[in-house]
Amino acid sequence: MKQLSLPNLGSWTKLPNNVQFKQQDLTQLSEENYYDFCLCIDVLEHIPGNRLVLEKIFTSLKSGGYSYLHMPNDKHNRRIFPKKFFKEFEKWAEGEHVGEWYTLEEMKNIFKSTGFVIIEAHNTFGFWGKLAWELDRITDGKIALKVLLMPLLKLWAHFDLWFPKLGESAICLVGQKSVPNNNDPGISLRSIERTILSER
Repeated sequence: MKQLSLPNLGSWTKLPNNVQFKQQDLTQLSEENYYDFCLCIDVLEHIPGNRLVLEKIFTSLKSGGYSYLHMPNDKHNRRIFPKKFFKEFEKWAEGEHVGEWYTLEEMKNIFKSTGFVIIEAHNTFGFWGKLAWELDRITDGKIALKVLLMPLLKLWAHFDLWFPKLGESAICLVGQKSVPNNNDPGISLRSIERTILSER
């Protein structure tokens, strides 16, 4: 496993006081009842024994805390464009995607057995999201073309939010450590996804 180095974050003066960056092995996460929210996007497929990570995340959340999980589940690497365009990515992924993969139903069962109450769960990354991702990969190294296509790619990525039932190659779940009280509407998967997408 490759050790990553964090950039110098000292110049990020606009961060709120309660935001901090930490680099660590998630299988060694030791905090208990500490975090309000865990955002885990396309991480677990990089970690062997990743079910342990979900258990650590659950333990690290405060009561009522939320976990948002997104990860690919297309083990067969089905593509819209010919596979020849993805040789470099596939070579990279072979050494990086070393963690276990799950269907939506399998992950829902894991969330429940870990102790999470599932707030929302669905497949994602349907045709439009996959099309946007593939064109983004194909234009790697072609900066001008990537910049020209970016507004269209973002629009297509939004289509996945508008038509979530068409998703097929990734899964999304929101789990909570405990059930909210009756007056608490909880957190919406759509609101999280829209916030994330708008920041990209």
